[in-house]
Amino acid sequence: MGIRNCFKKPFQDQRLFDFISDASGKAGSLPPGPERDDLLNKIDKARAAATLYKWANSPELQPPK
Repeated sequence: MGIRNCFKKPFQDQRLFDFISDASGKAGSLPPGPERDDLLNKIDKARAAATLYKWANSPELQPPK
């Protein structure tokens, strides 16, 4: 049995922004239908994730007092 190399990739917000940009362009060229709707849903989820990531890693974020 081989050794499995398990590691987590660090979360990269730039990767999310690249996905949002590429997927938005692709969604604009797709005709209305289920494939486009699925892609738009993925874009919405990626935008929410990017917003949460930016909020959680902002320098203004302070612990409760």
